[in-house]
Amino acid sequence: MGVVLTNEAKIGLFSKRILTLTEDNFKDKQINELIGQLVIFNFENKDPVTLLIDSDGGCVEAGFKFYDFLRCSSAPVTGVAIGQCKSMGIVILQGCNKRIATRHSFFALHSMKWKDEFEVLQNPHMQFRKEFRETKILQEKYINVLAGRSGTDKKIIRSLICNGDKFNSDFSPEKALTIGLIDEIVETYDLFS
Repeated sequence: MGVVLTNEAKIGLFSKRILTLTEDNFKDKQINELIGQLVIFNFENKDPVTLLIDSDGGCVEAGFKFYDFLRCSSAPVTGVAIGQCKSMGIVILQGCNKRIATRHSFFALHSMKWKDEFEVLQNPHMQFRKEFRETKILQEKYINVLAGRSGTDKKIIRSLICNGDKFNSDFSPEKALTIGLIDEIVETYDLFS
């Protein structure tokens, strides 16, 4: 479970231009709130924004939407992986201008999952083909974002995804730095000054 923040804490962070993605299995609603906050920051001024990420991922479409908003932000966004940064959390981190990880954070990739496996069972022939095509398209987008932003060969990204699927394995910030998924590992990061 991600960090739970009180409303007072969220207001305090917001006043310092800090956004938090701390939900496990985030949904469209949480991402829309973050996008709204990012838009407000952009209208106020172009001062830097910090995005704290401690998430095991979530809704693929919502993650790509937030990635696009981050890439369009006039205010530079520094993403800080603090804790877990998995699945779509890594994609969102790639949307940031600067990508930082704390020393004890960890990362994981895996294959895209079908939206609703129950639907496939209800209408196996037509629904299966449609879901398979959509999942394959999303998987390629996922790989393209990770490979494109990191400068890493798609074969290496696919290998990490395969390891995540087979062994449910995490990888270290050092590995993320080596393959270009982050720009820097920090021992400390001053959030509250």
